[in-house]
Amino acid sequence: MKTISKKFSGPVMVFAAVLGLLTGCATPEVKKAATYFFPPAPDEPRLQYLTSFSSQKEFSGRDENTFLSYVTGKKIPDRGYGKPYGAAVSGHKLYVCDTEMNAVVVADFAKRHLRPLAAEGEGELKLPLNMTVDTDGTLYVADAGRNQVVIFDSKENYVAAMGKAGELKPRDVAVNKDRIYVADLMKHAVRVFDKATRAPLFDIPRSQDATNELLTPTNLALDSRGRVYVADTGDFRVKVYDADGKFL
Repeated sequence: MKTISKKFSGPVMVFAAVLGLLTGCATPEVKKAATYFFPPAPDEPRLQYLTSFSSQKEFSGRDENTFLSYVTGKKIPDRGYGKPYGAAVSGHKLYVCDTEMNAVVVADFAKRHLRPLAAEGEGELKLPLNMTVDTDGTLYVADAGRNQVVIFDSKENYVAAMGKAGELKPRDVAVNKDRIYVADLMKHAVRVFDKATRAPLFDIPRSQDATNELLTPTNLALDSRGRVYVADTGDFRVKVYDADGKFL
């Protein structure tokens, strides 16, 4: 769920001022940490930049060997992230698809810890591009290397994979209470599946919407009214459909 951050001032650096008073020196000017908002004044700010990080040391201020290797022993570069692409948020965790490490990296803000998603065996990831997290914690990962949507439960255990050989070229995935939406380059469409059974329901655009065809659907988003937003990079547009695939 996306929320609007409240504006707040940064921490005040007071140590130098206190030291000046104790030593009898003139009190230096009190400085505030820089804050960045979007949009800038005079518009009403809606977003505030907080931080950025690309490694365990930047994330928590310390190095941790547990982040430097996979469960399988494969080393992760010391610099941390390689080529982060898609991301998803659930609770205190940020999930980032890294296309260089071929892994989903989990940033746990509660523990201030980075680690790779333990995707092994049937759940091994090859080229994760985008992902989403359902309300029950289920993870759906669009893997362009496997050409499947790989599903994990809330404890990160492998559950299933959607798409047989030659059936899908998924680039993104989104879910609501009863459907799974997959941006598929093979059919130049958004494939819609029943969430409970994972059976196909229909494709977007519907056949009667041929004039509003999708060329290269790469990214998806759903809103609270069920509308589907599709970034069609081949047509340089964002196209909007209702929940049943009608072009809006």
